[in-house]
Amino acid sequence: IFTYYNSKNTNIRLSINEFIDFMNNDILTNEKYAKDINEQTRNDLDRLSKFTSLDTITTKMNYEQMASLFDMDEDTARDLYKYYISLGNIDARMTIAEFSDFVLDDVLNSEYRDQFDEKTISDIRQLNTFSNVETITTEMNAKSLATLFGIDEETVTKLLYFKYSTMETGDAKSIVELIKQVINIKKNTDYLDGIDVSILEQLSNFNKENINLTKLNKEQLATMFNGVHSKLVEKFYELKEWADTQEMTPREFIHSVIEKVQENVEEEIEQLSLDEEKIEKLKVLKTVIDASVSENPPEYTATELSEKLRINPSRMYQLYALIDMVTGNTDDWKASPYDFVAIILNNSTNPQVAEKMDAATLAKLNQVNNIMNSAIQGLDYNYSELAEFIGSDEEKIKSIYTLYMTQNVNIKLTPHEFVNFILNHRNDNVLRDNLSSSTIRDLQKVEAVMTGVENGEKYTSSELANLLGIDQEKLELLYGLYVTKYIQPNQTMSLREFVGFLVNDVMENPEYSDSFNADQKEKLRTILAVMNSVLNGTKYTKEEIFSILGVFSDTLDKKLIDLLFIYFGSQEEYNENWTMTLEKFVNFLNDDILQDNRFDEFIDEEKRKDIEDSKKTIQDAKELLVGPNYSRIVLNTSFDAESDETFEFIQHLKDLFSQDMDYFYIIGNSPMAYEMSQTFDDELNFITVITMIFIFIVVAVTFKSIILPLILVLTIQCAVYLTMGILLLSGGTAHYISLLIVQSILMGATIDYAILYSSYYLESRKTMNVKEAIINSYN
Repeated sequence: IFTYYNSKNTNIRLSINEFIDFMNNDILTNEKYAKDINEQTRNDLDRLSKFTSLDTITTKMNYEQMASLFDMDEDTARDLYKYYISLGNIDARMTIAEFSDFVLDDVLNSEYRDQFDEKTISDIRQLNTFSNVETITTEMNAKSLATLFGIDEETVTKLLYFKYSTMETGDAKSIVELIKQVINIKKNTDYLDGIDVSILEQLSNFNKENINLTKLNKEQLATMFNGVHSKLVEKFYELKEWADTQEMTPREFIHSVIEKVQENVEEEIEQLSLDEEKIEKLKVLKTVIDASVSENPPEYTATELSEKLRINPSRMYQLYALIDMVTGNTDDWKASPYDFVAIILNNSTNPQVAEKMDAATLAKLNQVNNIMNSAIQGLDYNYSELAEFIGSDEEKIKSIYTLYMTQNVNIKLTPHEFVNFILNHRNDNVLRDNLSSSTIRDLQKVEAVMTGVENGEKYTSSELANLLGIDQEKLELLYGLYVTKYIQPNQTMSLREFVGFLVNDVMENPEYSDSFNADQKEKLRTILAVMNSVLNGTKYTKEEIFSILGVFSDTLDKKLIDLLFIYFGSQEEYNENWTMTLEKFVNFLNDDILQDNRFDEFIDEEKRKDIEDSKKTIQDAKELLVGPNYSRIVLNTSFDAESDETFEFIQHLKDLFSQDMDYFYIIGNSPMAYEMSQTFDDELNFITVITMIFIFIVVAVTFKSIILPLILVLTIQCAVYLTMGILLLSGGTAHYISLLIVQSILMGATIDYAILYSSYYLESRKTMNVKEAIINSYN
């Protein structure tokens, strides 16, 4: 009966977890209920119970674990995972190196080999080569670079020239060797076309081995030095006052000119028409001539020689690299593939590069450069990005990505994600023919169960019947049984429900109505009315309560109802903010409670006397504290009688009532000490200063001296401060009047002795030495 009552009157909501656990643990294990559960329902419950654990349905699983959970063939589960990946549900990204390695190592060695033609395979091998960071960043010589890029070695060397023509090689060459090589390259090749080497061509005239042996006259020297300074020889001969037939070698001439310049005679330099630029040229010329006649000419690096010859360092780097290339001294020329491609692309407009690289080759190198940049930066791509990047078929790349993710990435889905994916794509060509209508229904039921578990949803019996396809009437009875056993295992009806059930159902039923007499029926109806009033929050006066409860007792005391109302008020209506003074409380006890006979049995004679005495005690105490104009308040503190804390507290009181100082006084030992502390320092200082002044005057008049009274007054005042200091440091105390008296006595009495002692000393000094005068004065 209680189970049936609960199934009709309790709108209980259960989660799927609770319901299936209840079915498996209570219903199916109980013979009384299990016989009503058919085989189909048992199978459904058994299958769905796997999906009612939140841990299970939110755990990420690979295809093998998912196959086990759904009792599915592993190949089918793997195909579903592969299809899941192929639809772009996984953000599959690969670097070019990963892609090319996978294709070469796995795809080309599998059944997918036939999908790739030789050109595609060749392109992928190239991808693999130029996506290997170690390969593309390793320095290679010209031969290795030629093999790697399919370019002849000579062309590679010429391309490497662009690298080494911008840097210091560290090689050393003499000036003689450099000028000879440059002139030779200029005559026999076109490498120096467009490069200004005129200064070296001028210097080549002086770069001869017999230049130190041939003596030349004025005309011959003028011809030789004309390119440096057209009037130099003529003006120098005039300056030196030489005859035109005077002969000297070019080296002797340049040395003579430099010596004259170094003498720094301004008139002579001006006469020779030499400015800073021409002087620098002459110094360079001297360097060249000296080097040409030297048996072991010094060698210089490109940077050093650029300084010697006053040539731009970048131009000198070009010449050094060009000489090395022409002479075949390029064995140590190296570049990484990455740098080599950059050299070509950065100089693509240079005629020497353009004539060797057609547009197709440059395009291919551009792609190679992009591949290498991608590898160095570690960039990864999805299938569409990579297909566009390498210019390949998107679907083919997509299939490779799918295969890669299936074999190399442990893709995991939750059961809920897995089921949602199948249901969302059940109409796709791939799945449509492989999913029966019964399978779809089962998956929809599983999906609904998992959604309910994840969201923690609760269902009524009708909602769960629709969800699981179970007969609603049976399910209602099962819900009632669940309530009876777990929600209300002991008397689950409230008293009101029970009485209401008796009054409205049982007493109205002819079969049970005769079981109650008229008095019982009246009391039950009264009880139901009382409980309804309680439920509705109806309030009654004392008289109404007495009339209602009078039905149950003829001896109910009205005085008791009154006291109960008072007690109820003290328990339920009491306000913690209510306050009464002690005087009001005692007066209320005397004037009201003791006069009310309802409280007689609670108050005996002794307590009555105590209450009356309390009123008299309060009145007597009030007379001592409260007067017609002033009331007395006594404050007790834990402070010392005189201390900084005490004085701070007193000042705090004064500050609190600073606006009402006309209406109160603070008195006592501590306030008196506080007030004296406010003036004591000024008074003491004033007395001290006055005392010192008058004593100084007395002593000065007595001795007719300024120094002596100054010494005596300072000595005595130091003694006063010493006395007070010892008192302070030893922790002693003294009344302020004592300090005033002591200071006055010290100053007055001791100055008397000081005057006497000083008088005796001055008198004794007339006939005695210092020591005898001191002893005599002391005696």
